[in-house]
Amino acid sequence: MKQIVFHPSFEMAGRLAKLMQRIRPACDDAGLSENDIGVVLASYAAGADEAEVAAHNGGVAFYPASTVKLGWAAVALERIEAGTLQPHDELDRCLSDMIGISSNAATNYVVDCLTGVTGDTLLEGDDLATALEAQQVVTRRLASFGWPEWERCQIVQKASDEDRYGRHRQFRDELGHNSLTPMGAARLMHECLFVNFFSEQVTSRMRELTSRPVSAKAIAAEPISQVAAFLGGGLAPALPAGSRLHSKAGWSMYTGDDSAQWRRHDLAFVALPDGSGLLAVVFTKGEKAARSETLLPAVGKEIAAVCLPG
Repeated sequence: MKQIVFHPSFEMAGRLAKLMQRIRPACDDAGLSENDIGVVLASYAAGADEAEVAAHNGGVAFYPASTVKLGWAAVALERIEAGTLQPHDELDRCLSDMIGISSNAATNYVVDCLTGVTGDTLLEGDDLATALEAQQVVTRRLASFGWPEWERCQIVQKASDEDRYGRHRQFRDELGHNSLTPMGAARLMHECLFVNFFSEQVTSRMRELTSRPVSAKAIAAEPISQVAAFLGGGLAPALPAGSRLHSKAGWSMYTGDDSAQWRRHDLAFVALPDGSGLLAVVFTKGEKAARSETLLPAVGKEIAAVCLPG
């Protein structure tokens, strides 16, 4: 197993600098300061399972919204493969919908299956302590891998479009919010797509779940798209024929909790026909950026211009 998969490079630093300059007008329009955006660019040579990388605010912790669903899904699939989580049709349906359409209800079913913690009512004493321990099953598993990018990252909470109530508020108060840095998110996406800490069976399923359409007609046909208003909206039109796109978006609107609202993120991996690849992570915070359906496509278009073959 490879602990180091990302290698800083001057070439990628140059591309990132060019990208940050090119997206400045779009960021200004969305009210984003340099501190409100995190970006990772990672370039994979043909056939490589390591990448050259550069990052802006790569080690800054963001509220990650639905991007953490990758972690819940990968560990659930690992448990199924190991025989410690019983597979069943409803679990499979929820795994598909939590990544495919970013369903929170489906995600929370998967979380319940992994943790054994169900319901919403308040807990006390040993019951609360047991539930808090169970809630950390995924973050403990990911932390055990020792990825250097995982510092300041954790996945400990269910998905929510609102404030948290009952035991879920207790969990938030005791454990804090989910948290990912852009580099931590990049590492999580990498591990979901390349066989390393997870098996071929797990990564094959994650590649299937994160696969997105690239043709304009197919993107438009998606009832709930994680492409059109995200990086893929700008990347897809620039891709050469035969390219594949994998992604996981995250967004959070008003929740009543300043530390967990107004976010728009995307993790996108492009597999090019020559066997090379590009991984891009963009995290943003702020109401105007969260509401914008044009910001991340504009960034995706500039990523394509800077990083993809002309």
